[in-house]
Amino acid sequence: MTTCPAGHQSGTDDYCDVCGLAIAAATTTPAASATPSLACANCGTAHEPADVFCEVCGLDFTTGQLPAAPPPPSPASPSASAATATPQASSGAPWIVTIEVDKAFFDTNATETPDSAIALPADRGPRDISVQGDEALVGRRSNSGVYPEIDLTGATDDPGVSRRHARLRRTASAFEVVDEGSTNGTRVNGAADAIPPSQPVPLADGGYVHVGAWTRLTVRSAAAGTTA
Repeated sequence: MTTCPAGHQSGTDDYCDVCGLAIAAATTTPAASATPSLACANCGTAHEPADVFCEVCGLDFTTGQLPAAPPPPSPASPSASAATATPQASSGAPWIVTIEVDKAFFDTNATETPDSAIALPADRGPRDISVQGDEALVGRRSNSGVYPEIDLTGATDDPGVSRRHARLRRTASAFEVVDEGSTNGTRVNGAADAIPPSQPVPLADGGYVHVGAWTRLTVRSAAAGTTA
């Protein structure tokens, strides 16, 4: 565990996973929990026994496999990191994921964690991402090799989102979502409880999920709307 500038105990060493502050010179402190933390076999990052993936390098603790590392997005394209970093074979037209700041969801999180230093971003409008393949990773970009198609860093930064948070998939009927063992969970269509990790949950065309501190992702076919 590391200590962020605000004094929170964080499981990540780049940004605090409680308040989102950058950890410039973190110090290692004993974990408050009686359950000892483990270290990632690939990068050494501390993690809890219940975690499925490493927050930094994406190592699957169950299989011991690292995620495939596509080349970094081109800096010439401002939306490349949040669009289609790893195109996949698709049987149909592109589909749309709309990223929005949801104040009601944020207020619920703030009530549950009143000591949080995370502030709701102001004047950030909805953003549409066109997905070309049948699957899209939701997460936060990492130099260690995580390049999600739905990238919640940069212009859409949400520090409450895990590096590999969830996966959206197009199915024969509509869509589905799978939580990738995220720290803060994934909630479907306004449900109070997070979905279980690694279990696909159906999502209707036009359905939505909540991730992180304030992010709402609405998923729909391209026929239902236009791209940004």
